[in-house]
Amino acid sequence: MRIIATPIPPGSHELAIWPELDAGDADTGEPIDTVCNLHQLNQYECVATKAHGRLSDAINIAIGLKAIDLGYNVLHMQVAEGTTVSHWAKYEKTVNGMDFYKVDLVAAVKTLEGLHV
Repeated sequence: MRIIATPIPPGSHELAIWPELDAGDADTGEPIDTVCNLHQLNQYECVATKAHGRLSDAINIAIGLKAIDLGYNVLHMQVAEGTTVSHWAKYEKTVNGMDFYKVDLVAAVKTLEGLHV
């Protein structure tokens, strides 16, 4: 899966995701499958918003892993009510048709590593 993070001020990133491409840093011109913004909340937390495209479990995990690469420990996700979210995420609430989730990325990586042992 290829995921490219492009900085958008202040300290946030736009993520472009191609699940069918190999990992890499180059946009080869293929149509983007999924896009979202990671907005920095503070030094250790970000929120994924404005997602368009497929949000499978694998894509949501890739978003979490990219958040870790960018230095975050906690990922919040805001998605349309009923949208698929990673098994990593803990449901918090629904407000005005939006579901809110929180992922402790440190704990999630430990869980993921345990699944691959």
